Amino acid sequence: MLITKREKYTLISSDENSFSDFFSSFLAKKDDFEKEHLVILISDNIITSKKEFMLFLDFSDKKKRKRHIICNCKFNYKY
Repeated sequence: MLITKREKYTLISSDENSFSDFFSSFLAKKDDFEKEHLVILISDNIITSKKEFMLFLDFSDKKKRKRHIICNCKFNYKY
């Protein structure tokens, strides 16, 4: 996981090979992002499911703070 602190937000980019590895890394450092707006870029090599993507929403909702999490990733949709 690559972390770049910017003036108004923190950019978090994945360098892991799977979503579960990336999310585990994210959870291990989640306290570092306590009061920050986050932009999360998940590698194009990692295809996420809607359920996995929603884990970031759960993280945001639990804090009940005015902060934003923006994610960019590919979804694995099954029609």
